[in-house]
Amino acid sequence: MNDHPFFSILIPVYNREDQLDVSLESIQKQTFSDYEIIYVDDGSTDGSYQELQRISGGDERIRVFQHEKNSSLLASRFTGMKEAKGEYLLFLDSDDYYTPDTLETLHREAELHPADVLIFGVNSTVSGREAHPLITEDPLKDLLQGRIAPGVVMKSPKRSVAERIMNTAEPFYCNMGEDSFMSTVIFANAKSYHALDRLFYQYVDEGGMSATSGKHSVEKMKKALDSLRASGEHITGYISKYRPDYLEYAQEASRRLLRYAALQYTLYEKDYRDVYEALDLLRKEGCRDAFDFGCNRVLEAKVKRSLGMEATFNFDLK
Repeated sequence: MNDHPFFSILIPVYNREDQLDVSLESIQKQTFSDYEIIYVDDGSTDGSYQELQRISGGDERIRVFQHEKNSSLLASRFTGMKEAKGEYLLFLDSDDYYTPDTLETLHREAELHPADVLIFGVNSTVSGREAHPLITEDPLKDLLQGRIAPGVVMKSPKRSVAERIMNTAEPFYCNMGEDSFMSTVIFANAKSYHALDRLFYQYVDEGGMSATSGKHSVEKMKKALDSLRASGEHITGYISKYRPDYLEYAQEASRRLLRYAALQYTLYEKDYRDVYEALDLLRKEGCRDAFDFGCNRVLEAKVKRSLGMEATFNFDLK
């Protein structure tokens, strides 16, 4: 194996033993082969780790690491960054995939535009939604203000950026809002970036928020709220320490994360008793801004929809 591959593809895994083939095959079918794959099993309780050992056999470009217990997606990505040897890092979820020319095109663009971060687009294969990269002079500001999508799978930082992150940040337990934190520290440590308006990443969702929401328990919302609050606090803390001139934007991003909880747990709930419980939890947790956002903007759109009135909610969390 090349000790210094051009790409390190980091894939966190948690209880996905039957959903690893598509992502792996999309990498193996790439028209560019100078890469390594780093799997991090995050304390799976099924046969994921054994399956990873099986698929890594015979391919020296695949390395597998394991957490003894579930530590969160963010921790898995930090483990992957620590072990990465590539010039550029890529973040791939175990049930998603790349178009065949992704690595070749990114390599060519990196050679022509050797920026600290490459950014590209995402296509949602079920819902059909597309997220295109934004051309901007200040990606950190635009990220914190919600104009750049937080998904870290759209971003390919240099290993040198990842090293600076690991020297200044620590992972924390977070399974919601982790992309916002990860993208923040990436742009906070990057001096240049290059955007490609190509939808390389194929996100295999289940129809988006409306299809997956269903009936949420208060306990589930509390866990999500804890993660979103933790992410917001770490974003604000990190920016306050290392990029204080962006603190106002970081505080805005923290508020937006909590507003997302109000949106996620109210807009598509069918039973208004569940909506009440969600909003009441925000009130009890002291999330006044998110509570007001849910009561006013989200509920207004929800009631109009239930009455058959035109109500297009554009997911603007500002």
